[in-house]
Amino acid sequence: MTRFAMDHPDCAEPGHTGQETPPGELACVELPQLALQLLLRDNPSWQDQAVALLDQQHPQGNILALTAAARRRHAAPGQRYASALSLLPDLRAGTVEAEQISRAVEQVTRLLDRFTPGVEPSTDTPGLFWLDASGLDRLYPDTQSWLRAIDEALLSDGWEASSVAGFSRFGTRALAGAGRRALVLNSPDEERRLASRITLDRLGLPPALVEKLERLGVRSVGAFLRLPAAGIKRRFGNDVARLHALADDRLWNPLQPTAVEIPCSVKTLLDQAVDDSERLLFILQPMLKRLLAQLASRGRSLRVLHLMLQLDDHSNRLESLHPATATLDVSALMELLTLRLGSGRLPAAVGELEIRADTVKTPPGQAQLPGCRSGRDLEAANRALARVRAELGQAAVTRASLREAHLPEASWTWLPLGLPGEPGLQAA
Repeated sequence: MTRFAMDHPDCAEPGHTGQETPPGELACVELPQLALQLLLRDNPSWQDQAVALLDQQHPQGNILALTAAARRRHAAPGQRYASALSLLPDLRAGTVEAEQISRAVEQVTRLLDRFTPGVEPSTDTPGLFWLDASGLDRLYPDTQSWLRAIDEALLSDGWEASSVAGFSRFGTRALAGAGRRALVLNSPDEERRLASRITLDRLGLPPALVEKLERLGVRSVGAFLRLPAAGIKRRFGNDVARLHALADDRLWNPLQPTAVEIPCSVKTLLDQAVDDSERLLFILQPMLKRLLAQLASRGRSLRVLHLMLQLDDHSNRLESLHPATATLDVSALMELLTLRLGSGRLPAAVGELEIRADTVKTPPGQAQLPGCRSGRDLEAANRALARVRAELGQAAVTRASLREAHLPEASWTWLPLGLPGEPGLQAA
């Protein structure tokens, strides 16, 4: 599915219109060019410069997005990086990993969850969010005040964003894409009238499609809506036909909020700095019990334990421990902490410590049939490997993996064994 799809086809219901949504109860918040914003956050010195987001860090990499300074100097998305450099010798460029984008979406979702319990991140366009604005009249004077509070929170967190509250997904998305901030639409007619003026390049459509439509004289949403619905699917495909149906209020999709997982953490500020690992472990044990109690109350189990130590020399130390399986066992986790921290004095005294958990849903217990016990205890083997990793590091446990190569010594490589979410050992 292309990135400009605004709802999932399985959820769309013909015959329903955006007019069924009460005024101000649907809002759209967009962080335009989220990946490019992340690239600029990682490189603060690039602010206000010509910057390109690439699909790969290579002279032949394609440009996915550009800053305004680069666009003013006639660079364009879709160009090769080498070609753009011939026009802009000072062009900065970089890539952003998909995992980094996913983390940013989760972070913004948690931020928006403070303003409404209904937040639906777009599955097609990272940085696009749908919000439920209903039932907030006792918390904010009006919908516009609510949107302004959201904009201020995003801005203070370093995000550029736009926000619109209205009646339909398409209308609010189109106006948010045009950069409108804290805009509240009063009627479906006003939403359609304002959205019809938006140019198609503001909808996140592929540049090739925008160019193709412009050759037909179709430059705005209003002109796009005047195209005959019957011929759009045949000429442009299913995704464009679905977009046309959304713009024309022939499809409707209810809000589908995502469940926001509240991070579990326990933090302690020590009255007196601790430089001995045994004393530190003594402090960590009750903290770990409180953390696991939080997880148990939510039906979650610990998958990764993160230990953050703030040292007296103003440095921070981060340790991550991966138990053999997701667990709520205090003794097993304390054993891993003991192996990781070792015994004796620490490199520097610890003044503050925090533990956090990456979690998974606790699976229901599975009983084993009598007489069917395996001769190998894979759980015990996983626990042994977890202890080795805790003491020597993640790279200490590996497995050989074949790969295609001409030279025999290059025909295999070492890969980590038992990464999070994978079994540590497989039965033969």
